[in-house]
Order: sequence, then C-alpha cells, then structure tokens
Amino acid sequence: MAGSLPIVRAATGDERTAAVRGLLPRDFRAARALGERYLEIEPAERSADWLAGELFGDVSLLTADPRGLDPLKRRIRAGCARDFRQGDLVLLEGWWLARTEARLLALCAVLPTP
Repeated sequence: MAGSLPIVRAATGDERTAAVRGLLPRDFRAARALGERYLEIEPAERSADWLAGELFGDVSLLTADPRGLDPLKRRIRAGCARDFRQGDLVLLEGWWLARTEARLLALCAVLPTP
C-alpha cells in the first residue's frame, strides 16, 4: 500500500497495541493465541505492517476520528461482511472466522505484549 500510513506505522508499539486492543474482546491473550494459530496456516502474513495495511489501509491513528476507533471498527465490520459474502473464511479451533477477523487476531499476535 504505497503512500498509506497504516496504524502500525503511525504509532509506537504501546499505542499500536492499545489501538488494536480497542477493536477486540477483553481477552487479549485468547486473541493472540488464535492469531498465532492463523499465522501457522498463513506464515507469509507474519508482518505487522502488512496486516495493518490489509486491515486499515490508509486509515491511521494520526487521522482517525477523535471520538475513538469508530472508523477502524467500521472498516473491520465491512471487511468481515465482505469475507462472509465471498466465502473467504478460515477455520480456527473449530470456529469459522472471516479472514479479516483472523487477520486482526494475527495482528494481535505480532504486536508487543502490553
């Protein structure tokens, strides 16, 4: 994504982790564990920059809505809906997930532990 400034390039490690955590359920450890499982299936995707570019595109922490993570949440929801419509699903631990959701979990796995 040339010219984009995804969330991972726009913030420090702590800010990145905090932002991603704001998009997930409270159990960050479980999210990281599922993300690791996804990365076992898709090892070529083990890059915070690449994952952030796929998930957030040109939406960055520097330009995100000051009211919170709403633009990023909308983008994730739209990606999940698109994946389900297109059948782009991943089976992890007995659960079918949209690839977008699996990539968000993978991003948790590659970010520094809070």
